[in-house]
Amino acid sequence: PVVEQDMGGFWGFIHTLLDPNLAFIFFWLGLALIVLELIVPGHIFSGTIGTILFVLALFSFGVLPVRIIGIALLVLSVVAFVLELKAPGLGIWGAVGTVALLLGGWFLYDRAGGAEVSPGVLLAVAGFVVLFFGFVVAKALRIRRMPPAQGPGAVVGRTGVVVGAGVDERGGIVRVQAEEWRAVAPAGLIHGGGAIRVTGLDGLVLTVEPLVEEHAGAGDGPPGEGRES
Repeated sequence: PVVEQDMGGFWGFIHTLLDPNLAFIFFWLGLALIVLELIVPGHIFSGTIGTILFVLALFSFGVLPVRIIGIALLVLSVVAFVLELKAPGLGIWGAVGTVALLLGGWFLYDRAGGAEVSPGVLLAVAGFVVLFFGFVVAKALRIRRMPPAQGPGAVVGRTGVVVGAGVDERGGIVRVQAEEWRAVAPAGLIHGGGAIRVTGLDGLVLTVEPLVEEHAGAGDGPPGEGRES
């Protein structure tokens, strides 16, 4: 009699990994996520998932009839997309990466061994990759290259107030953007409570000058001064 026996959850999962389409997706996506972790550091999400997918793909490649030319073309496609991100221009490297991805998927397996990447899966992955690297990764790199909105580099040009007795060329304390800084005032003493503007930054010491209100009228001074006909 014929008795059917379920292979179980673990061996069922292993059998699923041997699907040529899944192995192709895991290999390219895992490699791309690892590279993404290297060019946009600061998080472990992409690097961890990419490593897991890459290892699973290598496990599948150990059983499937893989061709070296296919793997080389897939690696070339990742390198081309990275070059496109590093030196954006006419999109030449992006086109090279897309073509290498399509050819790599097409020549990845020896069809005589009964394995191949479905054309539909290949086109879907290529479309996803173009969108992902063209918009998501490019946007992440642009954000990373933007000047910091906070921190020492953003304090120059800001206004604040003198804290304590005052600040002069020997030093003092000022408050700028709700933070207290050591500061010097080369122009002379600025009394406590006086408004200041930051003109420079040397390490963690600010250079400040007294802030003159532009809207102050000419008649704000003592009688007889600053008033002309």
